[in-house]
Amino acid sequence: MLTLGNVLRTVVVGGVLAAGIATAEDPGPSRGADFSYAKLEALIREHDIKTVDELLPRLPEDYRKFYLFVYESRSAQAPNTFTDSPRTILYGQNATFIMAFTKDPKAAPAVEAPDNVETIQWNAETKKFEFRELVFGEGKNPVEIPPEVNPLKCQACHGKDPRPNWDPYNIWAGSFGSVSRLGCDTMQAGTEELRKYQEFMDGNRKRDRYAHLPTEMSTDGKCPDDPAKEVTFRNAAHLDPNALFTQKVVDLNYQRLARLVMQSPRYQKLRPFLAAQSNHCVDANTVEEYFPQGYAKTEGFLSHDEALADVVTTGKLDFAQRLARFSMNNKGSAHEKIRQPVNFLDPEDAIGGMFSHRQQMAMVRLFADRLRVSMNRWAPAFTDGQYDFATPSGGPSGFFQAFRPHLAEFADKSCDELKAMSIAGFGTQSRK
Repeated sequence: MLTLGNVLRTVVVGGVLAAGIATAEDPGPSRGADFSYAKLEALIREHDIKTVDELLPRLPEDYRKFYLFVYESRSAQAPNTFTDSPRTILYGQNATFIMAFTKDPKAAPAVEAPDNVETIQWNAETKKFEFRELVFGEGKNPVEIPPEVNPLKCQACHGKDPRPNWDPYNIWAGSFGSVSRLGCDTMQAGTEELRKYQEFMDGNRKRDRYAHLPTEMSTDGKCPDDPAKEVTFRNAAHLDPNALFTQKVVDLNYQRLARLVMQSPRYQKLRPFLAAQSNHCVDANTVEEYFPQGYAKTEGFLSHDEALADVVTTGKLDFAQRLARFSMNNKGSAHEKIRQPVNFLDPEDAIGGMFSHRQQMAMVRLFADRLRVSMNRWAPAFTDGQYDFATPSGGPSGFFQAFRPHLAEFADKSCDELKAMSIAGFGTQSRK
């Protein structure tokens, strides 16, 4: 059976060269790997930094190597985001501390907005993302009064238990290098996206605050796959920075979801089933064997087939929206078919069908339903209710793996033992 992880090759479907799938490479050790909000605040206080332009060159160089450029933002900073002055996301080696800034709003075209830096700190102890806004300007130190953690303006877009908003692999509409293939984030010759990128690289990339970002790394033999047809977007550390960021954010978010699940009153009943999932005991044909006979129908839960149908339907709708946004900036290419984004939840997608994780996602959907919790803001996505957790390394298997540290007492149990424990744990069926 073909799986998504660790595959690095092109796939030919019906004579058309389609999107290849690859695992994001580990960029190696970085001195900026442990940079955090606490260190940022200490840096600002130590040097009495009062502008974004004073701050950027003082950040660790290894941290500044990891950057993304968003030219059509869906954030609160959208009015100050332009194709020649994109929103910049810094995320370091592990994405445990994320910073985002735009151009100086006083620079042309001037925008009525404060000059700010927005940050997301992953708290490994609480398993939460912490959002802050540092407002610069008027000669004030932005941390003189400590910024509020997770203010309401952040919660409006990122949720009450906030998480980053970012599209799943392998399509990021509005970001340079908006589709990943063959281990590279690419832009195709003749498209609006590539034209905008080249204008930016020849212009503002070399000046003002963008000049504080280290120079892009050289491509190796595999990127781009065909220099006559595409250009690789890369930062100073990586050949597929959008893909790497996606992987890191989703992996952290799984830990957040594990915390949320463990807060549910139904969690204890479902622990043996979780252990069976993390031990790879359960599949579509055996899932109902882990519950009392007729459990789903009696209790009004989704069956596996219903969960799968919901995942596929939702996945098609969400992908259609993302594909429409992607297509706006990717027209006019003579080689358009070589750059097709993949819908991993749609069985009718030729490549998605080969590397599909819709069955895994159906298990997550079924589990959430039997936990009686909403998945509305589970995925790190712009669209509420989106179920796609696709990353370069595959589908949502990491969701169940995130529970392994909390299920140690089941580690030596066989699948049959876990099945018996799961059924016994429900006792008298109840809707509670």
